[in-house]
Amino acid sequence: MTVERDAVAMELSAKHPERAPRPTSMRSIVIVGAGVAGVELALALALGHPTARVQLIAQSPSLVIRPDLIYAPFGIAKSAVEIPLQRALARFGVDLLFSHVESIDAEAHTVTTVAGTLAYDTLVVATGADLTSTEHRLGLRTSTDARLVKAALAPFAEPAHKRRTIRIAIDDACLWPGPAFEFSLLLDHWLVAQGTRDGIDVVVTSDELEPLSLFGPMAADLLHTRTEARGIELLSARSSTAFDDLVTDLVIDFPQMMARQLPGLPPRDLDGFYAVDTEFRVAPDVHVIGDGNALLIKSGFAAAWQARRLAEVLGARPPAFTALIDDVPAHQVSFELDLVDATLVAHLEAASSLLPPYVGAHVEASIVPRAPRKLAGSLVREHLLAAGSGSLDAAAIEFRALTLPTGQVRFA
Repeated sequence: MTVERDAVAMELSAKHPERAPRPTSMRSIVIVGAGVAGVELALALALGHPTARVQLIAQSPSLVIRPDLIYAPFGIAKSAVEIPLQRALARFGVDLLFSHVESIDAEAHTVTTVAGTLAYDTLVVATGADLTSTEHRLGLRTSTDARLVKAALAPFAEPAHKRRTIRIAIDDACLWPGPAFEFSLLLDHWLVAQGTRDGIDVVVTSDELEPLSLFGPMAADLLHTRTEARGIELLSARSSTAFDDLVTDLVIDFPQMMARQLPGLPPRDLDGFYAVDTEFRVAPDVHVIGDGNALLIKSGFAAAWQARRLAEVLGARPPAFTALIDDVPAHQVSFELDLVDATLVAHLEAASSLLPPYVGAHVEASIVPRAPRKLAGSLVREHLLAAGSGSLDAAAIEFRALTLPTGQVRFA
């Protein structure tokens, strides 16, 4: 530790005894991947596990939180939020290595990077997942895709002599349908603002039995009621091929995801993810958290919860990081879905519901009169974005100003 970091550590330990400087001979926990899951875990361990040496392997010097692509086709072009990792995590005593992982040897407990080989006691892989290709179909995977969708939507801002249909297609293998439902509601409000909604049908197709059923019947009912009130047709419980004969003027796909392959890990499952147990374990002393594992919910809030849960499994003390964050206790979790004129909040009183068999009767859902909060209830938001967390929510807020007559969130 440098003299500067020693001074910072002493300052922190005086205010927060749980953050006291760690001795040098201690359990080594290596985290591969510096996205939301990896950084959240590093923070949870730094705050709650004083007898662990935490090393974070990152390919980029910054944690980059990109604006949701669902807003981009409607002309909302917000910049990514970048958090310099060295400066942000130095105060917490997290060791950073900027390198690329070449392979893992689970038997030898080593990670080989282009900068050399690291030994570990516990390895955590948080390298995320990528959206798969939709071949020649129009989808939302990258910023380039968003520009193509924007161009495809442009004609729908003008009146036409015939009735038209836009279909939002959720792939059968898509484990995370939330953004597709949000996009359908954004599209509805955008068309209303253009004055063309009355001549355009908006249809969402999915093989789910109920919309957003991952969060239980209450959330599904609220979403179904809202989409019905907005005139959005939900066609569900059938394979995507069953909708191929549906006459449409534009189809926008929400494809499946697939975990990034890392040499040395066990093979991925048939859906392209790493199968984990209730402690996110894929091999002895090797865990996978975030979008790369086979748990169904692929979103930042779920990745953050998995990180804190694993920190507890690895010996972190929960009281060190269970302060309220955006009114959400850190051991709980909230999903926020943008309804444009309000937000649907699914609040999991026991966040263990994110593990199989997933949701139960204790999941509560409600509609609140405000914009959604990205990464609500995360240590990343609380500790690394204390003064500027609103920048994460800027796209949702700007979309409201663009499409709602008063520029205000309305509770309907």
